[in-house]
Amino acid sequence: MLRLRSWYDSSAMTVHFSKLRIAALATVITAAAVSPAESTNPWGLKLGLTFPTSGAVKDSISKTGFNIGASYRLTTTPLIKGRSTASVDLDYFRIGGGDHLEGIHLGYSERVFLGSQEAEVGPYAGFTLGVGFNRVKASADSNGGGGSGGGQNLKTAAGFSSSKDEKKFQVIGEILVGYKFTSQLGLEGFYRTSPKLDGVDTSVFGVRVGYKF
Repeated sequence: MLRLRSWYDSSAMTVHFSKLRIAALATVITAAAVSPAESTNPWGLKLGLTFPTSGAVKDSISKTGFNIGASYRLTTTPLIKGRSTASVDLDYFRIGGGDHLEGIHLGYSERVFLGSQEAEVGPYAGFTLGVGFNRVKASADSNGGGGSGGGQNLKTAAGFSSSKDEKKFQVIGEILVGYKFTSQLGLEGFYRTSPKLDGVDTSVFGVRVGYKF
C-alpha cells in the first residue's frame, strides 16, 4: 500500500510539473509572437495620389500626381493628450513631368484617435507642421497640358513672361484625416498648404496608404 501511494504521488507530481512546463512554454511563445509586431519598429512607409488646388496648375501641368513618404514614431509625449501619437514625417509629391510642381517637406505630426477603443485603430485626425522645399517648373507658352481642351496657363495665371523654374524653402502645414484598419495598415487623406511661389499656388491635397513595419 505504501509502495502504491508513493507511485501515485510521484506520478501526480510529474503530471503537475508537465502542466507547468506547457503553460510556461505557451506564455513564452505568445509573448514572442505579439511583442515584436506591436512595438519594436518605429518606421512606416506611405504611398498615394496628389491633386493640385490651383486651376492653373491643373490646366497647364497636370491634374494628378503621386506622393511617397516615410514616418518615424517618437517616444515623446504628444502635445495633444488622449489616444494620440507623435512622429517625424518626410514626404515628397510631384505633379507633372517636364513641366511640374513638386515639393518635399520634413515635419512634426500628431494623430489623435477618436472613439473609445484603447488600441490605435479606427478613425483619427491630426496635423503636420514643418519646413518644405517647393518647386514649380513650366514653360511660358504652356497651355493646357493637364486638360483635354486647353485652358488658362501659368503665364496668364501668375503673370510671368518667360519660362518659370522657381524654387524656395517654405513653411508648410497639413491637415490629416484617416482610418487605421489594423495597428500596421491605414488610409489617410491630407490637405497640404504652403505660400504661393511667385504667384503660383503650391497647395495640394491627396490620399495615401500607410504601412507600419
